[in-house]
Amino acid sequence: MLLLLACISVYDDEDNPVVDDGSATAEGDDPGECFDRADNDLDGAFDCEDSECAGSPDCAGEGDADADTDTDTDTDSDADTDTADEDTGDTGIDPGAALDDFKSYELVYSFAWDFDDTYESYLEAYGLGDCVTTYTGSGLTYERVATRITFIGPWAPSDTDCNENLVGVLWYDERRDSYASFTFSDDLSRLDDWVQHLDAGNYEPVEEPSSNQQWYITEMAADFDLDAGTAHYALDEAITVDIIPVVITHTVDVSFSR
Repeated sequence: MLLLLACISVYDDEDNPVVDDGSATAEGDDPGECFDRADNDLDGAFDCEDSECAGSPDCAGEGDADADTDTDTDTDSDADTDTADEDTGDTGIDPGAALDDFKSYELVYSFAWDFDDTYESYLEAYGLGDCVTTYTGSGLTYERVATRITFIGPWAPSDTDCNENLVGVLWYDERRDSYASFTFSDDLSRLDDWVQHLDAGNYEPVEEPSSNQQWYITEMAADFDLDAGTAHYALDEAITVDIIPVVITHTVDVSFSR
């Protein structure tokens, strides 16, 4: 270090070499020496860099400003970054997600025949009369796609006072499990379609359902209580069997369990 200092030329304010004539005194002895850009004591340290100017008012506060500025800058930058992270989120919504909570279902479907008594003689000839058949279904969740949920389990008549021909109007298979698919409105406030089907992928209603191992009711628009997991549906349908008018009453009560 001493060798390096010996090789350094020192200049005054006029860029003239400063010669050590032995008369140099301590830096800061005279007013203004700590900011006159000169090495007044010829020790290689200028103004406030010289330790002898440490107590000078001209050097007070140097070194603090940078620290304060750095601290403020870092703090602000970090705070802004964190806020941005907290505000960012995925707003995608799966309308049928709430259906994932349902693990099983139970359904009771009554199919009531009300024949026109004017045709009593025909009814007796065919062995027909007013009657009701109740069909029941139950099972566990098979899959959920969008607002459609499908279950697998038994589906068959549970009670009837109708003759065999009327009971067999609806498709069912007591020998094996079948699938029950329910489709809801996008806001899950309505039960729209119910399809009972033998094959898992055959949940779209088809013509002649009984011949295609299906039974269904579509466009039900039945109020659905999502919290309770229940829906009720009833409809009177007027048809003709041969020449005999008949009103069929469909009643569906379904409940889903979590």
